[in-house]
Amino acid sequence: MSSNSISDELEKILPRMRAYARSLVANVDDADDLVSGACVRILERQDQFNPDKPLIAWAIRILRNMNI
Repeated sequence: MSSNSISDELEKILPRMRAYARSLVANVDDADDLVSGACVRILERQDQFNPDKPLIAWAIRILRNMNI
């Protein structure tokens, strides 16, 4: 998956990432910070992404691990 397609797909899943982050933390600002950090991590490590799996699954795992 190219950098542009990861960015495009990431933009599409942002609402779902925000909803999941808000379920993890009580504060909306903290949830938005969590999503921002996860987006940076996804873009920095996109070479580790398995294109055979959905990006949202990887994003949710990153969000969960960052929250821990």
